[in-house]
Amino acid sequence: MKKVLAPSPFIHRIDAEDRIIFVNEAWLAFAQQNDASHLTREAVLGQPLWCFIAGEETQHLYTLLLSQVRSTGQRRWIPFRCDSPDRRRFMEMEIALCAPGEVQFTSWLLREEVRPPLPLFEAKQERSPTLLTLCSWCKKVKISPTEWIEVEEAIRRLDLFADPHPPRITHGICPSCLAAFSTI
Repeated sequence: MKKVLAPSPFIHRIDAEDRIIFVNEAWLAFAQQNDASHLTREAVLGQPLWCFIAGEETQHLYTLLLSQVRSTGQRRWIPFRCDSPDRRRFMEMEIALCAPGEVQFTSWLLREEVRPPLPLFEAKQERSPTLLTLCSWCKKVKISPTEWIEVEEAIRRLDLFADPHPPRITHGICPSCLAAFSTI
């Protein structure tokens, strides 16, 4: 059995047209804790899931996962990170069919590490026009076409805070995470 830190899993469900039809209280509370006060039940219910998934590669991967879960009925377990300015959160998500066409996403917080605050992850931070690619799953930063490293090292190596405004974050998938999903 998994050791989880949060008292309840974070759950959201989509219908056959990929519209969000349910979010639980734990999901809403987690959004509030992560500078996403705009993600209220009223704001997300009825909205396409795609409005909340950044990056074409990540959306493509979700499309493949949803197709697989819907066509086979098999559950998928996905490890991922959900970082905030002052924490690394190691999580796991289950994607499961719960009714014809309906899919439920259930996420658990497995481990959390406190770190000194990083303005890079501050939602309300003014940004420079420079883009920084972050892996949507493991949160590593792309520093060259072939190299992805942990965010703290990327900040140091790329001197990201030389400019008072950190770069804008765009999302992609690093080769390691892509290889983990190669069976989809």
